[in-house]
Amino acid sequence: QTIILDDHKPFSERPIAYRKPAFSFTTEPHDQTIVYIRTGMWVADSNTLRFLLSSKQQFEEQRIDEQFAFGLYYGASIALIVLSLLLWLSLKTPLFLVYGLYLVSNTMLWFSLNGFAFQHFWPNSPQCTTTAFISSSCCLSCLLSSSANISLIFAKRHPGCGAI
Repeated sequence: QTIILDDHKPFSERPIAYRKPAFSFTTEPHDQTIVYIRTGMWVADSNTLRFLLSSKQQFEEQRIDEQFAFGLYYGASIALIVLSLLLWLSLKTPLFLVYGLYLVSNTMLWFSLNGFAFQHFWPNSPQCTTTAFISSSCCLSCLLSSSANISLIFAKRHPGCGAI
């Protein structure tokens, strides 16, 4: 039996609907199974490959714990985004808008990096995950620069040099 797990294929083609490529197999009690794993990369870069072998129950328990932790993280991120945008609307301070957009970009970066964006936003377009990661990274850089520019009052201290 050959199972191909590829993060460049639509999410619906995965054997298990999970944010990371995963598959199941069964071994009878007191029996042995040999599993051969071949890995490859579309683009040569640094990757960390981590293989876990667990029972179905352990997998589901880990999945629930993982979803709870990610729920806390993304819930806190959304709360900070809303708070920042509300502060911007009430105080009219541009720094809060830039910080809110920075948080949106940062949350999107991690959402795509953790595989949730592929799973929930564009399950039939794997290339969008790479695009979202790169776009979010660029936005983060620009927004961080804008934030520093605003908070350090760079334009007033150095007229004509405040453009990004």
